[in-house]
Order: sequence, then C-alpha cells, then structure tokens
Amino acid sequence: MFFKHRLYEVKVIEEVTGFTHIAIKRRDGKPIIASWDVLQAIKNEFAGEARYAVEVFPDQASLVYQENMRHLWVFPDGERLPLSPYWG
Repeated sequence: MFFKHRLYEVKVIEEVTGFTHIAIKRRDGKPIIASWDVLQAIKNEFAGEARYAVEVFPDQASLVYQENMRHLWVFPDGERLPLSPYWG
C-alpha cells in the first residue's frame, strides 16, 4: 500500500515474516526530522495503536542508503521486544 500525505509518502509492506514494514519519506526529498510523536502517529494510523514497532540502526557494513527515508518495523499482533519491565 502506498499513501500520500501533505508532507509525507508512506509505503506499507506486509512482510512474509509477519512484520509490517512502514517506509516514510518526505514528498520534497528533504531529510525527515520528525519528532517521536509524529512517527508514533504514523505507526498508529497504518499499523494500529496496539502494535509495537522499532526503528533499526544497522551495523555500518549492512547499511543500505538509497534516499532520505525512515523505516519502522511493526511486530505481529501481540509480539514485542522484551526491552523493559515497564512495558506491561
């Protein structure tokens, strides 16, 4: 699925792994300098409020840089990383 917003283009890809990949870029090609709440709102809109997502910063050898984009990886329903005991 591909969506256009006033400022952003959002591509939603349902991966075979069960994860949802949300790729976000600005329509004008400039870097995304979005606050946390903007990315959270995009995640909520396209994957739902009840799902967890992460943004990954890979090791340098695995880096693939194509354009100014941000990528969110949304976990399958009910799954998440056990990062903190405070997350329910």
